[in-house]
Amino acid sequence: MDTINIELQANYKGNMTISMQCKNDSDYFEIPSGKEIVYNDNEYVFVVQDTISLPKEVYINDEYFDVKFIKNENGKLYFRLIDEDKAECKLPFLDCFGAIKIKMEIDGTTFISSSIAVMVSNNTMNSSVMKMVQYIYDNCEDYLYEQHKYSSISTSIKDSKIISLEAKISYLNKIIEAYKKVYEYLRISPYTKLQKTESVDSFEKLQSISSNTIRYISCHSDELIAVNYYTGIRYNKQYYQPNKTLIEYNTQSYDVYENQVVVGFLRSIVNEITKIINDIQERYYTESRAIIQEGYFDSMYQIFSRSIEKINTYTAMLIDLKSQYQQLYFAFSNLLSIKGYNVTAVPEYTPVFQSISAYNQIYRMIFKWFSCGNYELGKEELLLSFISTSKIYEYYCLIKLLRHFEKINNVKFIKATNMNYHVTDDLYINTNCLW
Repeated sequence: MDTINIELQANYKGNMTISMQCKNDSDYFEIPSGKEIVYNDNEYVFVVQDTISLPKEVYINDEYFDVKFIKNENGKLYFRLIDEDKAECKLPFLDCFGAIKIKMEIDGTTFISSSIAVMVSNNTMNSSVMKMVQYIYDNCEDYLYEQHKYSSISTSIKDSKIISLEAKISYLNKIIEAYKKVYEYLRISPYTKLQKTESVDSFEKLQSISSNTIRYISCHSDELIAVNYYTGIRYNKQYYQPNKTLIEYNTQSYDVYENQVVVGFLRSIVNEITKIINDIQERYYTESRAIIQEGYFDSMYQIFSRSIEKINTYTAMLIDLKSQYQQLYFAFSNLLSIKGYNVTAVPEYTPVFQSISAYNQIYRMIFKWFSCGNYELGKEELLLSFISTSKIYEYYCLIKLLRHFEKINNVKFIKATNMNYHVTDDLYINTNCLW
């Protein structure tokens, strides 16, 4: 059995059926579709069918609940949740905010729902919670990126596996500026190499004879013309000379390793930006309107809307950058008459990259690009992780305290360490503490 349906019977506002999939894990930052909603002040009875036993354990987001059997009727099992104080939990979503996921184990199989939006009663307390969310969003950035607290990447950047998407966009703009600066130099004096080429031309231009030249003459006797002097090819007491033949030239070729890197890196950036755009749109797409219910507000939309607005701004910036990089690619590709190859790692630091200023500038930009690592939507994903009013309050108090300490005697927090600790009390789940 890969799927089960759980019915949530409410004392008002109507019942709802939730489809739950059999899987081991799930992404808690998944954005709800808005089609399934629960109310934080509504009483719910859980009903499961097509199973012979009650759930062994139930989690709403990360909070554990026991199960209290109510009745078995028409092949359906009715039950309520029991909280950590062993009290019947008639309002299972009272502390929930933004979105929920329900996970339960039935007959040895774990089932997880998709994200479900939470409608919150429109009162003073919940309005205060939203103000806390806004404060957290406006003040959290310094505590998300220890290595990159600012939007742009400085010249002294250190290697890092993760940076903010805003920093990545800033650096993409710097790469564009660098390429525009070296374009004029490469237009006038690009690095080239001598390359031998062959073409059919007038015999008078022939300066040296190769095996290919002799082969061409022997295969194109129709090109032979009679001459009145005693040199050339003699046949039946008459001398002949080719009118045209195969001639070897020395030409300047742009097809060198360094030029391939310069052009190919632009194509690689276009591919990378495309992947980032697709990733953002796949992970964070949502409808841009709230669910309207009298006496309630859509906490999911309230939390996600600001993040989604920022993410949409990032997407628009990336689309514009992609267009600029495509134009740069075609400009450099036409200038150097090469297509380049995908640059997926730091290229070889050749003498040309070391000694020629224009090529050295591009190499340093490429080196930093591969040093700064993958992007992360830290601030946006922090808001997407708000799944309870208590968690929001904890974040709010923590940042308030940190801000307060920073104002006292110029206290600066140099480093945050993630401390793991374990508890033996059954009422608590092992977690992490920021010390």
